[in-house]
Amino acid sequence: MGKLVPNTTNRTFDFVDSKGRAVTNVGDLLEPRKIVRWFDDKEPGLIQMEVFESGGTRHFSMRTDALASMEGFHQELFRNDYFINYKMVNPLREFITIRAQALQTAGQVEYKHRSLGFLDKGKHLYYMHARTRVGNSTSKHVLPLSSFEAGSRDDYLAFLETEIMPHENMQLALVLGLGSVLSSYLKRQEDIQTIIVNLCGPSSTGKTTTAKFIASLWGNPSMEKGGMVQTFNSTLNALFSQIENINGVPIVLDDLTTAPGLNKTDLAYQLAQGVARSRMSNYGRSIKQSRGWSGLAVITSELPLLSEAETRKGLLARVLDIQEIVWTEDGAHASRISQHINSCYGHLGMAFVEEFMQLPDERIKAMFAEAKDELQASMEKTDDLSERRLAKLAILWQTAKLTKELLDLSLDLDALKAKLVEIDQADIEERDLAFQGMEAIKHYIETNNRHFRKYDSNGTMHDRETGTLLGTMTFESKDNVKVCIPAENVKDILRDYRIFEYRVVLKSWAENGHIIQQSGRNTVNINALDSRVVRFSFERTSETIMPWFSAPEDQAGNTLWTNEEPPTVEDDHHQDDESQVKEIFGQGDAS
Repeated sequence: MGKLVPNTTNRTFDFVDSKGRAVTNVGDLLEPRKIVRWFDDKEPGLIQMEVFESGGTRHFSMRTDALASMEGFHQELFRNDYFINYKMVNPLREFITIRAQALQTAGQVEYKHRSLGFLDKGKHLYYMHARTRVGNSTSKHVLPLSSFEAGSRDDYLAFLETEIMPHENMQLALVLGLGSVLSSYLKRQEDIQTIIVNLCGPSSTGKTTTAKFIASLWGNPSMEKGGMVQTFNSTLNALFSQIENINGVPIVLDDLTTAPGLNKTDLAYQLAQGVARSRMSNYGRSIKQSRGWSGLAVITSELPLLSEAETRKGLLARVLDIQEIVWTEDGAHASRISQHINSCYGHLGMAFVEEFMQLPDERIKAMFAEAKDELQASMEKTDDLSERRLAKLAILWQTAKLTKELLDLSLDLDALKAKLVEIDQADIEERDLAFQGMEAIKHYIETNNRHFRKYDSNGTMHDRETGTLLGTMTFESKDNVKVCIPAENVKDILRDYRIFEYRVVLKSWAENGHIIQQSGRNTVNINALDSRVVRFSFERTSETIMPWFSAPEDQAGNTLWTNEEPPTVEDDHHQDDESQVKEIFGQGDAS
């Protein structure tokens, strides 16, 4: 057994056997220069190597566990284009191991991380960014510093005062950009994981500019590699792999419109859950699980995310749609914002974190409880989703108050609170699946009226369907009509409107008197349709959105009840034009 001895003159290795005999120039001189350890991961570290060859030097890295075996070490050398006689591999492995030990003893160890945001190491909660103090050392992110910071903090603050603070909508964007910190911090207490905020609306409303501004609070707002803005030009798995280990820095995803084939339901569920689904290999073994993410994700799109996803209660609670907001004043305003943040970014986010981390945990949680109470008191309408959405909105409200307190920025708190309340109240009816489902049923009856068989209260048929029989209508009086539709057809109608929680919707309809039960069941038997049906009851009141139908007539052409003028109704669903309405409902009263 021999050993390798560095020949510093020739910058090669000499081999000296156990008897002292030397063989010169057996390989290029290879020296470990630094040990790199992952601060946020248990995977093996790296040894940064320097090799002297062809009159110059070259650098490469190898995993520390490559030293565990001769074969693994040999493969790692080949992978990095370092070639040496096979008999010299073990002596070289021993040489590198001894030198690596010396580096470790001398403190030549560098820490690196891939995480952004909170990292819980048991006894200490760290917030990882470009450079993070860890004990007596500093851990550096794998991305270059230019990904996180450019320009000066003073310039960025001046930009905020002139282009952001005077505009209430951009103040809201600022709060969204900082809200990820509190959301991630409180995720265990509130089981929030990730708040999804969908900035949706037509083009030229400043959505992308706003998304980039949000990213600029933390780093380079570029969509290129190393930037803080992600796009949808990849699969869901690839997208989720890019946001792993982000816990407390906003996840910015621009232009969902560019991914028409993407499963929006899976996107929303997995993004909100904070972890990608476990995938399995062909041999049934789990592929490495995602390390997860949390905080707040901003998605821009022209259409609301939920309009292209399955309409389920769980999704409605997870996504905050912000529609009909023009974020920037005009094109010139958007251009000024874009121009500034392209060269000056990454200053405000960490300034907020530094102050936030000084707050006692008890105060943070007490402020959150107070924020929930304040918002709840301002909400005139609530539903069964209000409590779950309230926690998300309260995080943003608390963030707004903390931003003003910790950074001394001139936020208009009253205006911001009103906007947050409006986010919830604006769609409270639309997120009611039963309400949406009833609108779908009414529209179906309107547009397919001629395919319904009409009866009076005595069971006498007055109008036979045209073509396919889709249901029956029984006019109980001048103020009430019962409409029967086969249960399977009702399911299909709801599916067409992307409503999949059929039983939940039927239960709500029954509780609110919209359908008539039979022996406690939500579907009834009817001979005319030879199937179980859902039997709807509609009243001729101002609450009925569906236009009223003609009263059936007897054989002499007389109406079977007094045809009084109905009250005016407010028709706010997808109504056909006047000619279509007359064609569908006949020449009788169709108000």
